[in-house]
Amino acid sequence: MQVWAVFGTRTATATAKITVVNGVVHHINITPATATIEARGTSSFSAEAFNQHGYKLTGITRFNWQIVEGSGAITGNPGQTVVLKTTDEVGTLRLIA
Repeated sequence: MQVWAVFGTRTATATAKITVVNGVVHHINITPATATIEARGTSSFSAEAFNQHGYKLTGITRFNWQIVEGSGAITGNPGQTVVLKTTDEVGTLRLIA
């Protein structure tokens, strides 16, 4: 960025180097947000991270996927997309990233 100051016939300039960064993760969206899966079935889920202004953060390649309620298994690379495999247990399962 360059700034000019003019006073009468005199002009002065200054330059500043500015680095723009993504910022910190404010929230994560999991897609799909809700799903119906048969017992012993599978479904893919993906995650995206956003900053406090709602802009998608690029460069995030790993999420810490966890099942915090219910029974199932997460398979695949723990990156942005995983596959959830359910068990025989019928009910609610909650997945977080």
